[in-house]
Amino acid sequence: MDIVANQKSSNRLVVLVSECMANNTDLARAIYWMAEPNNFSVLYLVYVDNSNNLLKLSRTMATMKAVTSSNKLSVEVRTTKTGQWLDTLNKIIRPNDVIICQKEQTVINSPFKTIPLSEFISAQIDLPVQTMAGYYHPIQMLTKKWFHELFALLGFLLIMALFTWFQVQLDQALDGFLVNIYFVITLLLEIGAFWAWYKFAFR
Repeated sequence: MDIVANQKSSNRLVVLVSECMANNTDLARAIYWMAEPNNFSVLYLVYVDNSNNLLKLSRTMATMKAVTSSNKLSVEVRTTKTGQWLDTLNKIIRPNDVIICQKEQTVINSPFKTIPLSEFISAQIDLPVQTMAGYYHPIQMLTKKWFHELFALLGFLLIMALFTWFQVQLDQALDGFLVNIYFVITLLLEIGAFWAWYKFAFR
């Protein structure tokens, strides 16, 4: 773990957590050992890409919050959308806070150029920034996301193929008004299957 800056003057650690790091108990323990010696409070600011995940993420962070607290420290969790994390951070910070982010995290500063998140925050906010290393693995997390999305896409394609085959079989076996009735029924079932798969794949 790599930590920079002096935290003695702070009474609260504000920890930035991306959605993919939520419920990282190793990070929670590290934050605990940073805060415990001086009994600092901790505020996790978790930002998510999909606003539909805000409530789910609040529940997911319960374990991380408990690990950090260890029945000793005051720990809070705030959630926000990824595109609004800086505005939210500006609203919740107070004098003597120390902002903590991951050394590996970057932000897009200009077309085709990224800078470390810690550097970006330091330029925007007049508060000390600390970095931690070893808890955020962007390539691994991006690969996992791609596999998940591919898995979901294959599921949608399979559902579409199965219902298309079934509808072709109905069209060949039946004629007249019955074909239209069964086609509407299978179409509704197909929509239901898509919805059920979506809920399963992206729960």
